[in-house]
Amino acid sequence: MKRTVTRIAPWQAAKVFAAIYFVLGLAVGVLLGLISLIVPPAPGEPAPGLGFFLMMPVLYGLGGLIFVPISCWLFNTVARYLGGIEVNVESSDAA
Repeated sequence: MKRTVTRIAPWQAAKVFAAIYFVLGLAVGVLLGLISLIVPPAPGEPAPGLGFFLMMPVLYGLGGLIFVPISCWLFNTVARYLGGIEVNVESSDAA
């Protein structure tokens, strides 16, 4: 069955994506932390500190909290004029 997404709730989407971005920030922070242990910094450049890797998930999450509602507002505005996104939905009878 085809359904059309015509509106996305900005605050709910922001909360979900902030959590997803936080987890991605953890993964990227750990990966960059491991790489920084292996690869020495360029001559004359300081090595990134622990604070950098701890702030990464927070900054990623904050970015999601700020930019996802803006994107949702933009989607909702455009969808009002052009229509939404079609998705196929199947019902599952397994119970």
